[in-house]
Amino acid sequence: IDDETVLVKPRFKPDGKKLGPRAGKHLKAIGAALDAADPRAILAGQPFRVEAGGETIDVAPEEIHIIYEGPSNLVCLAEGGVFMALDTHLTPELVQEGIARDFNRLVQDQRKTLNLDISDRIAVAYSAPPRIAEAVKAHEEYLRNELLADRIELAQRSNGGAKLSLGGEEITVAIEKTS
Repeated sequence: IDDETVLVKPRFKPDGKKLGPRAGKHLKAIGAALDAADPRAILAGQPFRVEAGGETIDVAPEEIHIIYEGPSNLVCLAEGGVFMALDTHLTPELVQEGIARDFNRLVQDQRKTLNLDISDRIAVAYSAPPRIAEAVKAHEEYLRNELLADRIELAQRSNGGAKLSLGGEEITVAIEKTS
């Protein structure tokens, strides 16, 4: 986006460590002037000048802390003239993808434990609560490709499988090398 103020409201505070030695007694006046200033000018790094107590104080962009206020799901940062916002809201699809990736990691760890070669084809049988089973089913093609699995099957019980924890829930995974 061209203008971050459509997402968040920037607030500006004087950096006391940097400004304190030369403008300490005027920090409140500088803060008040920053509150009243045009946010776009400050964000653009334009020179900022404050008249306080009969003195003119030039405030450099690196002497201003920028705090972004906005929706709780946005994490924001600006650096080098670039504004970034990350939406941390987890949709059901993202949660499912995360579960599938964790399942992949656990099965890959089991491959190592069983001393299988990375190129070995496998069949996977697992038992899991519905939430995990749904995520595995939704991402089955991805998992089959990542795991080199000919089959990934949900079973009532995976006899002889390893009991593992995924997202705080217990699952059982049995791996068999295929030809």
